[in-house]
Amino acid sequence: MMALNRRQFLDNGFKALVGAELAQLPWLDDSALQAVSSWVQSDPSLERRKEYLALLQRVLRETVPEVIMDRRGRINPPLGESWEDWVRLSGELPPDFQEMPSCPIPPDPLQDLTGSRIGRIRTREQWDCQREWIKSQFHHWIIGTFPPPPENLTAKVTEVLSHGDATLHRVMLNFGPNREASLRLDIFVPQGKGPFPGFVTVHPVGETWVRVPLRRGYVVCVVKTADPWAHGADDSDPWIELFPDYDFSCMGRWAWAKMRGLDYLLTLPFIDPEQIVVGGNSRYAKAALIAAAFDERFKVCLPSRGNCGCGISWRNATGMFTNETLEEITRTLRHWFHPRLRYFTGREDKLPVDQNLLVSLVAPRGLLLSHAYTEHQGNPWAIEQTYRSARMVYEFLGAEENLGLLQRPGEHTVVVDVLEQYVDFCDGVLGRGPFETPVNFVNGYTFDMWEATQGDLPGSIPEPPVQGKDWRSDFERGMPWATVRARTRRRIQWVLGEGPSFLQRPERRSMGYSASVERERPLIYPSTLFNRPLRSEDLGVSTIGYGDNLQADIYYATRKNDPEPRWEENLAAVIWLHPYAYANGYSRYPWRAFRTLTRYGFLAIGVDLLGCGLRVEEMKEFYHRYPTHSVLGRMVLDTEALVTAIRGLPQVNSDHIYTVGSGLGAKVALFHAAMDERVRGTAAVSGFASLRDGSCGGTTEGLYHYAQLHGILPRLGQFADRPQDAPVDYDDVLSLIAPRPTFVMAPLQDRYHPVESVRGVVERARFAYQIGGDETALELETPEGFNGFEREPERAHRVIDWLRVKSRR
Repeated sequence: MMALNRRQFLDNGFKALVGAELAQLPWLDDSALQAVSSWVQSDPSLERRKEYLALLQRVLRETVPEVIMDRRGRINPPLGESWEDWVRLSGELPPDFQEMPSCPIPPDPLQDLTGSRIGRIRTREQWDCQREWIKSQFHHWIIGTFPPPPENLTAKVTEVLSHGDATLHRVMLNFGPNREASLRLDIFVPQGKGPFPGFVTVHPVGETWVRVPLRRGYVVCVVKTADPWAHGADDSDPWIELFPDYDFSCMGRWAWAKMRGLDYLLTLPFIDPEQIVVGGNSRYAKAALIAAAFDERFKVCLPSRGNCGCGISWRNATGMFTNETLEEITRTLRHWFHPRLRYFTGREDKLPVDQNLLVSLVAPRGLLLSHAYTEHQGNPWAIEQTYRSARMVYEFLGAEENLGLLQRPGEHTVVVDVLEQYVDFCDGVLGRGPFETPVNFVNGYTFDMWEATQGDLPGSIPEPPVQGKDWRSDFERGMPWATVRARTRRRIQWVLGEGPSFLQRPERRSMGYSASVERERPLIYPSTLFNRPLRSEDLGVSTIGYGDNLQADIYYATRKNDPEPRWEENLAAVIWLHPYAYANGYSRYPWRAFRTLTRYGFLAIGVDLLGCGLRVEEMKEFYHRYPTHSVLGRMVLDTEALVTAIRGLPQVNSDHIYTVGSGLGAKVALFHAAMDERVRGTAAVSGFASLRDGSCGGTTEGLYHYAQLHGILPRLGQFADRPQDAPVDYDDVLSLIAPRPTFVMAPLQDRYHPVESVRGVVERARFAYQIGGDETALELETPEGFNGFEREPERAHRVIDWLRVKSRR
């Protein structure tokens, strides 16, 4: 068995050895063993850490190697092939989260994080100290440590070829112990005398990442490190054994390899050392960002569509969203980052650092955050949060023009025109051309922007109604229940805002059908985006118009090779309200749930909420157009319009229309059900905690989530620092739904919605269900695990079982 080496022991102390088979560490003598044993017996955090590891082992799915054509990447330290192997053989426990500070949103890069208590960063010297601390934390928790630059690097040109108008030099680097480490480079040199700018990437010849910068006058250096199944052999894999004192992960090795390629480039007389670019797409964007953050010789960084672990912070890569999550990436691609990172699944708020800080390390040098805002792993809101955070550092250093944000519709790959814009940015930053830095927002929301729209109104924001905040006391003092409900409704309406009026659409009395119907899309969206419609041999789909010329997809059961629906009378309908799915709307995960629903005789209705999926571009100008309304208020009105349209279908039992939502969708489902009594029942998963609990001691986003971050209820922003005064809480919302069937699922370890806060809301609301004559209509389940629903099939099946019982199906 391979055990921890001395370097890892010194770096991590005794805590790295808890649970390890100490006898497997031959370099520990008897006195050291006794010291370790004594510490283990006296450490009060040990049991907490063991219990948390046991929890992770129960609730997390098993990690799997990414195996294609029998080629796979390896984790480092190389203790087995899986995260579970690493945990067992390293003996390392999770950190003591109870003793770690919680920061629900990505850390402020200009707020001192080092513990020196200086408060706000105000000098370049303070920022330099902060930079070194950020690097140390990334080494420990996320990418692992890598060796210092080798002092024995040698280079040999093995082949020189003509490559169109360019010359290709194939180079072999050797370095490290006995110069046994090797790295291949392909150097493409354009015609001319130079000096040339350099462009370091890993994408092979034939890709636009080589062709475009080469024809624009850059020397392109292709470093031969890649995932084996994607782009050939990974020259960095043998370094795991050659540098045993360093635990650099795959991303760390790829970044370090780019630095070694740069070592060679800077020996060439025709290279301008002040004009070096590093870039890549997807996984290689992540490595490019690390390289630029840790090596200031790179003057421009192009991390293209790197998403989670690149331009999207780990705190915004959770079950609350539909983009790739920390849990997913450390499970399916477990070699990319250090195994230690997986401990933060569900506790992303405890990470000492995040990706916005890594981006900030590149300042003041050039950096272009690039994102496809309609791709399956995208999240335009999240990458805009990263941009705004890093921009503070660029402004602090007087270089805000060197930070760009380029968002385009499309999928994960990059077309030629986008590469041309990347090189435009490089030319502009390096002084090679008159190109301006692109900065384009898709979501675009900020609380300051919303407050500015309020200043344009004839009067200030109306004061919230204060009567009826304690609806139970009002009722117990003898106030009629109808009056209590009317007061509650007024308070909820104040929070939702004053919405515009809509013309009523004529009722639809028939529903067409097709197993592969394509909904109308804006011309900028190719038909491959959004994976619409969801496809299965036993799933048919139609569309229905509602509201302001909106469309929803209605899924129904079919027989194999027979798309014609077998209509039944009195079908129950389920409106599926998605979480924060800015890039893809409803279609990222629910097709299995839709298949199950339709098999049991339901119609499953998929809809994109405002600002998401096909409606992703509607958010940016919403508050300029409707300053007295709210995004959540508009979502409620849209859902009301959808219910009206569904009730007009002769196949639907208008008394059995249900809503199911998670995250954002749960909030919409609850507020909608409170304002629209036509809904028979609603299920809300991972959706809420008490608004008046604030941030629950700094562990959640609190009202900041609704107003400052996502802008769905901005009027709550004035209560962010005094949440106890908020005019509405979720027990108010539930009291208007009572006594209709309501199912609440609150995972025990949901960091966004502490389960005790949810229980408090439900218990307060239960009185309203008692008044309505059916206390059992309000159900609460608290499964073990973290925030999320659509990736958790067991939870989806439990909600479907509840729907079957309530609809008698």
